[in-house]
Amino acid sequence: MTIRKRTPALQYTNWKYATCLIFQLGAPLRFRSLFSHTLMVQSTHQRFSTNTPFILLLLTLVFVAAVRWRLLDVPLERDEGEYAYMAQLFLDGVPLYAEAYNMKFPGIYLWYALVMSLFGQSITSIHLGLLFVNLLTIVLIFLLVRTLLDAWTGAIAAAMYGVLTLSYHVDAFWANAEHFVLPFGIGGLLLLLHALKSKRLIHFFAAGSVLACAGLVKQHGTVYGMVGVIVLIQSMMQEKEIAWRERAGRLIFFFTGAFAPILLVFLYLVGSGVMERFIFWTFTYARAYGSQISLHEAPHYFLSTFLPLAKNTILIWLLAAAGLASLLVSERMRRWRTFIIVLCIFSFLATTPGFYFRSHYLVFLLPAAALLGGFGTRWLFDVFSKAAYPALRVAPPLIVLLLALTTGITSHSDVLFVHPPHHVTRITYGGNPFPESLLIAQFVEQRTDPTDRIGIIGSEPQIFFYSKRRSASGYMYMYPMLEEQPYALTMQQDMVRQIEAARPKLMLYFNVRPSLAERRPAQEYIFDWFKSYVETHYRLIARLEYTPGAQSLVFLTDPDSLTAPPQQVYWVTFYERTSPIP
Repeated sequence: MTIRKRTPALQYTNWKYATCLIFQLGAPLRFRSLFSHTLMVQSTHQRFSTNTPFILLLLTLVFVAAVRWRLLDVPLERDEGEYAYMAQLFLDGVPLYAEAYNMKFPGIYLWYALVMSLFGQSITSIHLGLLFVNLLTIVLIFLLVRTLLDAWTGAIAAAMYGVLTLSYHVDAFWANAEHFVLPFGIGGLLLLLHALKSKRLIHFFAAGSVLACAGLVKQHGTVYGMVGVIVLIQSMMQEKEIAWRERAGRLIFFFTGAFAPILLVFLYLVGSGVMERFIFWTFTYARAYGSQISLHEAPHYFLSTFLPLAKNTILIWLLAAAGLASLLVSERMRRWRTFIIVLCIFSFLATTPGFYFRSHYLVFLLPAAALLGGFGTRWLFDVFSKAAYPALRVAPPLIVLLLALTTGITSHSDVLFVHPPHHVTRITYGGNPFPESLLIAQFVEQRTDPTDRIGIIGSEPQIFFYSKRRSASGYMYMYPMLEEQPYALTMQQDMVRQIEAARPKLMLYFNVRPSLAERRPAQEYIFDWFKSYVETHYRLIARLEYTPGAQSLVFLTDPDSLTAPPQQVYWVTFYERTSPIP
């Protein structure tokens, strides 16, 4: 018996019918006959136009850009405030980690500095930078999946990634570091696949450099470098005819490329005199931060974060599961089984440090989910291509694909299309004072000069960025000093010394979490000091009060009103220095 294999031209048949049906369902009535006639003729007589996957990619980019454009003005959240404030200091000539500390690697601050240099120092500019980074990642996912399989699968995967990244269950509209890791992670893997094909050593160097930059943006991004190493070693094991010198050359150029950006960062930190502080925050404290949640608690944290996302985009995740199955049963997809499984495993590992499973950590899962979703969709079309009737070869997988994309959008429709930016912020972050921070910063700016320092007992670094006033302390957050970790008390004492030395013009106290009233004895030092310090050197000049979910925000400046205790759930108090500042 002679077995006929499908020719490359026939592999596009189902996609031709699918595209025709899409236009029949979605195009304006007066254009439908024209599109259907043209596309059906092509599906019968010639290979379908290779430009059509790019049209789907373009539609994805336009849709994602339009949604993000509407929500460019969502107020900054805490992490964004941290990145923006440190980038602001960097652009003013202050070395990273010199006047503001945190455990992130320097790449995210440099990304923000680049964005703010191009678009300006504002909320809109930061989210415009996120918009372009998100679109770039969509294109890179398309290119990666096209390299693995074909352009149609790449376009589907890109569309799925675009829909997933618009979910507020992954903090979609805020420029968290994860989004800025992905262009390096996905781009580096794409470069590595190109290097394995071209066999040019300079391409291995470039792949190593780009993958190393993913880890320099945020520690979690090092997983992409690990994927690259595994893929590189596996490819050399499969190509047994390669001479040992060529194998050594690939490894040397790859690791030299990875070492180059790390060396540049090291030289910058040493030259700026901040290496000791960098080591403490990014390694010593980061290790203590990552050991506070036990392994048996991890499933609870993961499921409480992942299930809301999965519930609203369930069909995409089911298609991803089908894509995983296709790696086992489809001969055409099996060749990439190791690469994709390794990518999936390490994408999950990127979400696990400390077992916190923050919502924005899930961004690391989305490229792998989209890739598998594209593979799953392609496999469904291959399976149904054996049906006896032409309609059955196309309709079932096409309907599943359209439902996966549309339900992922409609489940978030109120956020994507209806609610204003401040409302979207409240839906995502509850009672956190992110919308109120704009009003707070405006008051700070009015009551201080550009050279004045301000002190904050709280964790709201966005205030420093908005008001363009520098912090009296390098501690942008109080979270580290309130955690159950061995450096907490030392941090409190260090913060006290810095504030007393800076003698800030204003002191702000944020009571935005009622649970702070239930403090442990180790936390009393900083709060006892603050109470004594403001009573001696400051006077209460204002109080902002609000209750989440209610239109109840009040800003009190009248001395008689300030004598009464706060009447609402959350409040911020403002103290102005009374003793002279030398």
